[in-house]
Amino acid sequence: MERAYAIEPHNGDTAYTIGEIYRLTSLEGKADFAQRADQAILWYQRGLTNNPFHSVNYMRWGMVLDFLDRHDEAEALFLKADELDPNGYFTSAHVGQHYVDAGDYASARPWLERSIFLFRKDNPIAETNLKIANDRLLEATQDPLLQKLRERMQHQKD
Repeated sequence: MERAYAIEPHNGDTAYTIGEIYRLTSLEGKADFAQRADQAILWYQRGLTNNPFHSVNYMRWGMVLDFLDRHDEAEALFLKADELDPNGYFTSAHVGQHYVDAGDYASARPWLERSIFLFRKDNPIAETNLKIANDRLLEATQDPLLQKLRERMQHQKD
């Protein structure tokens, strides 16, 4: 694929495909996973040079950053992907997954619900992550320390 890109360096689809190969192999978790993740990012950036409107390059770049626990950097990329694909259920699902990965379950819910609204039939990314977000939010409300804090606040009001 890299030889194909060298022959036709203006082909954003080839750059995206190479980025995907590096992203997926980085997920295998081998010793060189970080180097493969960095390569994926470089190829997504090349893909954007060729086609700055290809939202999936931004989304996948953000996914790589999430994998590397660089959630703060990833957020802007997911939001850019959504800006370019405002009615995409797949993009909305991945923005929601980003917030789940970052531990911001309250922010994840509207994105995941929107994704399901846009595509109800077979949407496992949104469905799975919405369940995770709802479960984590429910767990947080049942935290004994949170219960004590609520009781104190209620007592202070009385």
